[in-house]
Amino acid sequence: MRSAAGFDIAGREFLGISGTEAGRFDVVSETEFARSIGMPGSLVVVSLDEPEGMAALCTSVVDSSGECPVVHWNPTMETAAEAAPLATDYGAYVLSGVLEAVGYWDARESATRDDRAPDSDTRRRVRGDGDVRSGAG
Repeated sequence: MRSAAGFDIAGREFLGISGTEAGRFDVVSETEFARSIGMPGSLVVVSLDEPEGMAALCTSVVDSSGECPVVHWNPTMETAAEAAPLATDYGAYVLSGVLEAVGYWDARESATRDDRAPDSDTRRRVRGDGDVRSGAG
């Protein structure tokens, strides 16, 4: 694979492999940086959006389909074995992130609708079912 665009959904960024200028939030530059601060060589950064760390492919573990698990790594960890599993493979990790983002959007939209919804007294006053001045029905 020569290039694949990264993407962002609801503020969660998934890094891409691209031919853009070096150091611009791509898999290669972020992995090189993480390795410079101690990340094991078997890990490849795929997202920076994990709390206090990053998501990385663990290339030392490959299943029969050629997939690597995604793990959470942070600079306090000395080995790949310390990294906590996040998903069985990259596809599962991305799907989980997308579903989380959709849930976030749904919750935010519901809250927005609830904030805009008038209470029952206001609806009665607007419809003329009660005394507008007192709100009595």
